[in-house]
Amino acid sequence: MFFLISYMDYKEDQNHKIISLFATDDPQNIELAFQLCVGLQANYSPAVADHLRKHVFLCLRYGLEKEYTKNLYDLLITNRNLTTLPPEIGQLVSLNSLSLGYNYLEKLPKEIGKLTELKALWVNNTRIQEIPAEIGQLSQLQELTMYENQIHHLPVEIGQLRQLKVLSIHHNRLTSIPVEIGQLSNLHRLFLNDNQLTALPTSIQRLTQLKLLRLRNNAIPKEETAKIKTWLPHCEIELDE
Repeated sequence: MFFLISYMDYKEDQNHKIISLFATDDPQNIELAFQLCVGLQANYSPAVADHLRKHVFLCLRYGLEKEYTKNLYDLLITNRNLTTLPPEIGQLVSLNSLSLGYNYLEKLPKEIGKLTELKALWVNNTRIQEIPAEIGQLSQLQELTMYENQIHHLPVEIGQLRQLKVLSIHHNRLTSIPVEIGQLSNLHRLFLNDNQLTALPTSIQRLTQLKLLRLRNNAIPKEETAKIKTWLPHCEIELDE
């Protein structure tokens, strides 16, 4: 009986200590809090669990809150000074939407391709310069938003996103678009404004479902824009005046 009371007191003391560590908002203390939770063999309070769930990637790394991460459908990590996206992201196989905007990310890990249930991916206002080829594995993706980054080119695998309806990649550094863009047969909106484009591939005319194409603030000459208009007669095209 004495041992049981002592253990309960110990566990309560550890729970208070863990919550105090989280309250500091210091990365090292948060890491220590996770280590203490592992020491408790996940036998911690609901209040501690609430704190843990705010740090999804650490949950994955330490094997905590497995049921929560397994059934996580939407993940919003914006404006958090995030510099890297850990490979553990690939374990969130139930994700439907992922928002990573307003961070300091420079690249996406190849494990992003494991999120095969993903329908919406928003990675705007970061420092990303390229999109990994594994993006083509996201067969259910319907919206890809990556505006205001530093992207120089699109991977040819972009053409594998056959369910894509919205591709927003304006305010980047694109100088060309791959011919595989013509494989996006369900695309409704394509935002390419504020890049460094001088032309579009002829395959663009295969986008028969396209309703809106934004091309303002590029370097496309008038003879090229005239061609684009004939290729997409039923699409609203926004061009420089």
